[in-house]
Amino acid sequence: FTAELFGGYFIRNAMALGAHVGYSRTWFDIDFSLLEDLMDHSEHRKYVSNGFFVRPFLKNYLKVFDSRFIYFFNETTIGVEYSYGISQSDDGEDMDKSRHRTWSIDAGLNPGLCIMVLNRFAFETSVGLLGLSTSIMEVEENGETHSEFVYNIVNFTINLLALDFSLVYFF
Repeated sequence: FTAELFGGYFIRNAMALGAHVGYSRTWFDIDFSLLEDLMDHSEHRKYVSNGFFVRPFLKNYLKVFDSRFIYFFNETTIGVEYSYGISQSDDGEDMDKSRHRTWSIDAGLNPGLCIMVLNRFAFETSVGLLGLSTSIMEVEENGETHSEFVYNIVNFTINLLALDFSLVYFF
């Protein structure tokens, strides 16, 4: 799950400056079997990860057809995220445990649509369109080996199944 708060302040007409702050947690505990007829390989796996992020943003609004109720917007963000976690797998003979720490820095453009529902309430939906992300991950396996990975990702996607929805109050 992910819990996120965001707020902003209008520094000019139709231009807001603010930040997203949040916490995310991923957890699973699963038993699985692979190739039961040939190898009979089964494994029990546990994983938990916690993450914290801060994303300052600049949001620009644009009226649609001189309407007071419908606006397009673009949110430009730069974010920093820190996460840590542990993974454990047990196949009945060997138990492997790994820990990871990750720092991520990302920048992106998020276009969307804002519909004013009441006088000061609005419904917003947005989709991440263009992004750049850099992650540095440190992994420790079984308390012995230590690895470090660096990922650089450029993203240009429109995923209509991963829309962000928000209920916004303007005061």
